[in-house]
Amino acid sequence: MNKEVVIIGGGILGGMVSNGASTLLPQSESPILNIVLAGASVFGATKVSGSSTKDNLLKGALVGSAIVQALIAVKKISEKHLGTAITGTGKASLFAKGAVGLGCPDYDGGLNGQFMGADGHVYELDEAGLSGTFMDANGNVFEQAEEGLHGADSIYGQDDESGLNGADDALEAELYS
Repeated sequence: MNKEVVIIGGGILGGMVSNGASTLLPQSESPILNIVLAGASVFGATKVSGSSTKDNLLKGALVGSAIVQALIAVKKISEKHLGTAITGTGKASLFAKGAVGLGCPDYDGGLNGQFMGADGHVYELDEAGLSGTFMDANGNVFEQAEEGLHGADSIYGQDDESGLNGADDALEAELYS
């Protein structure tokens, strides 16, 4: 088997095992444990001296583990020191957030109150929902109004005061069943 394929496969496997092992460790905002694990993995990889398939697999696994642990440590450090420093929704800001592991924060605030719809626009979450804008499963965008959701009449061909500006019972059953 090709040496590079074995090393890359070992790296993927080692990264997965490292991720699994990380979930068993005590949860901490400190990156010290992740840095220690990354260092131990690198040290272990340097001590594997053979060139057999098993040795290459082990080297790859240890390097994969080191990479995963280092990325977790970078994310923890970034959350602590850069979490509020990188702002904005421009491409450069999004790239910078993604590069340091902050591209998709997983905390109660969601995606900083934003989400990208199927139409490619970024919507802000507020008290009225998504800035008063809603999207159906097909990606059709509706504006909130007192009598319903404007825009449904042009898509669903109805325009009365029931439901989504005219979603009749048959259409409603089709959409929500």
